[in-house]
Amino acid sequence: MTGKFRIAIVISHPIQHFCPQYVSFTQNKDIEFKVFFASTLGYKTYTDENFGQEISWGNLQLDKFEHIFLNGEVLLQADKSLDAPSLNDQLDGYKPDMIFTYGYFQKLQRRAYRWALKNKVSIAYISDSELRHKRNLAKEILKSIYLKNYFSKIDFFLTMGNANEDFYKKYGVADNKMIRMHYPIDFFAYKKSYDQKEWLRTKTRDQYHISENEIVPC
Repeated sequence: MTGKFRIAIVISHPIQHFCPQYVSFTQNKDIEFKVFFASTLGYKTYTDENFGQEISWGNLQLDKFEHIFLNGEVLLQADKSLDAPSLNDQLDGYKPDMIFTYGYFQKLQRRAYRWALKNKVSIAYISDSELRHKRNLAKEILKSIYLKNYFSKIDFFLTMGNANEDFYKKYGVADNKMIRMHYPIDFFAYKKSYDQKEWLRTKTRDQYHISENEIVPC
């Protein structure tokens, strides 16, 4: 045992804008953490149906932080059925002081939630949920009952802005449980592009034959 505050991060798969954040966590000498992935999606090449092309991420830097693939080398979709029964034993062995969970949609996240409650371990909850979409009234009533109970047992909500916080407030989360965070990006990749933005701007205009007096809509 190191005596440091120990965090278990439970997440579906390596995500290109979260992994650089985990690398940055290693600079905090007061904590120890381990990431528990349920799938190799993103680490291994997969086909994105919406984009119609194969995708894999080259900036994951998995060698720079402690992690485990709970289902081995299996590539599973990050949908609501995603689970990893071995998570319970892994958390028993790791003995975290806090668990980071990402939403409640997946079986994996609800498993982590139940383990934390059973073992009296603090939960920090992360999601990008908001209230900007219309919902079926009957479903909304059932969802409200479920989430108010679910959220009442969570210790901290790491929020991503006003819309995200409004969502939590609707389901009974108190202000003193919310900690305003940020949505992570691969800072160094963006900085590299930002430092040469004029060159990239010119290159892109030349590539698509866009003159200097034309406005490119977003």
